[in-house]
Amino acid sequence: MRNFDRKRKRTWRYSWPRAAGRRGFTLMEVLIAMSVLAIAMVGFFSLFSQTVTVEEAARFNTVAPLLAQAAMADVVSGRAGTGGDFPDHPGYRWDLSITEVVPGVLGGDAVEGLAQVNVTVTLNNAERTYTLRAYDWLSSE
Repeated sequence: MRNFDRKRKRTWRYSWPRAAGRRGFTLMEVLIAMSVLAIAMVGFFSLFSQTVTVEEAARFNTVAPLLAQAAMADVVSGRAGTGGDFPDHPGYRWDLSITEVVPGVLGGDAVEGLAQVNVTVTLNNAERTYTLRAYDWLSSE
């Protein structure tokens, strides 16, 4: 079923026979369109996944320092223990570690009773961690 192109006498072109009046897409056109759509969707969903991960990290990096400062204030004032949960923030937990500063590091008796106080805030069993460090004088009591 070859059609003779009348504009060029020596050119032949082949066309698929179609029923009169029927128009539509070929199988190849549909497959190519679906492939392009699938590639675009994969890119979109990976971008969406990265956006969710960045949003979770941004939320932790905003909330954890505030919770650490609140826990440090409670530790310094003597109202807190050595760790616990934050009732208003599920999944967040804090722990306390106190290390006495070695007198030989800074020299002299000026560091007598000086301690390094670390408050560590974790999310979902140490999935993310933030540590606030301060130096304070230990009471001799």
